[in-house]
Parts: sequence; C-alpha cells; structure tokens
Amino acid sequence: MKRLILIIVLLETIGCNNHKNNQSHDSGNPLEQTYSIIREDVDISLRKANLKIRLQRPMSKKELRTLAFNLKDERANYEKLWIFYYLPEQETEHGAWAISHFKPELELEIMGASGEAYKKMNDEKVSGEIIASWYDNDAMLPNKKFLVKEEEKLFMKSIYADNGLLGKGGQLIEEIFEKKQSNATRYDYENNHGEYYLIEENGNLSLYDSSGKFKEMIRLSIAEMEEKKY
Repeated sequence: MKRLILIIVLLETIGCNNHKNNQSHDSGNPLEQTYSIIREDVDISLRKANLKIRLQRPMSKKELRTLAFNLKDERANYEKLWIFYYLPEQETEHGAWAISHFKPELELEIMGASGEAYKKMNDEKVSGEIIASWYDNDAMLPNKKFLVKEEEKLFMKSIYADNGLLGKGGQLIEEIFEKKQSNATRYDYENNHGEYYLIEENGNLSLYDSSGKFKEMIRLSIAEMEEKKY
C-alpha cells in the first residue's frame, strides 16, 4: 500500500515559484462555503498553477466539476491548473482524495471514498474480541483497523471503504504475532517487505519497515469510530 501511495505522490512534485498558504475564499462562487484553499503555487512564466483544496465533505463528480471550472475561471491567465482535493484532517503529502487537472482540458477523478462508502465502512462489523481500534484517514484508501483476539489467536482486521482507486473495499484479515518491546508492543505479520505494526507508547498504531515508520494512526474508541462519517 505504501508503495502505491509513493507512486501517486510523485504526481504532485511540480516545480513552482510563488506560494500562497491557507487562504480563505471570498467570491461569488456558489460552492465557496464548502471548501478552503490550503496552498496555491503559481509559475507565471509557464502559465501554470497548483491548488490544494480542503473540502468540508465528499462531493459528487458533478459538484467537483462545477467547483473546478469556478476555480479555473478565477485563474483565467493560467493555461494549466492542477487541483488536488482533501477531506477534513487528511494529510496533503501522500496522494489526494480527488483531482481535477486542466492540461488544459479537464481531467477529473475521485480516488477516495464517497460519503455513502464511509457510512458503509462504519456500519460493517468484525468478529472476535476487540482489544483496540484505530482509524486510518488515508485520502485514497480510508480504513478502520481492529486488534482482535479470536480462537486464542491475534488478528489485525482492516475494513476498507469502497473507493475510486481500487473499487470495492472489504475486510483484510492478518494473523499477527506479539513481541513486547521496552516502550511499545510490536506485531509481526506475513509480508514480503519487512513491514510490521507497532503500538506506540501513546496508544497510536504505526506501520514500520526496514526504513522506519511510514504511517501512524490515532487510537479511537468504538464510539469515536462510529462518528467518523461525512
């Protein structure tokens, strides 16, 4: 999964000259109350701009298309406009929930989950005794993780939302093996990349490989998990 995200993040690596961060939006745009500008990078010499947008909720393709053209109209001097969209609290460095790129023709794609898919994910249950749970607010592959004891074995059960990147979600079940460390608990599982889970001293769940930590998820109660809806 990490490798897939690393490939997609390369799409965002574009050299730009000027930076505008965390702008509030004030115009006649009918969707202006549903988003804010996280960052805007422009290259006047190439007539190109990049936008990172924070949405308040998942949008339909029709809404995104309308918003994209509104943003483009406000930047008519730029031939190319690449727009990356993120839902609340999603990191902006590891792929986007959706994109609408004018190259100069519009290319629009939603890679993440819809509001309905989030609800379906939250409604799905796992079997076994739940020891702890976490929420992975990944822009493209959101999921819930449960540390479960079942039939005297330990499992990490992940529920993935349906998404535009891979299609149908569902459950991933991994048998894990506990290793106590000084200030944390490590859980190994079968994989080809040397990856393992680690419950940090603060209760968060992290993923590591031979290069170190590449993801951290905040521990949540079951009640808090059910509140993660759009």
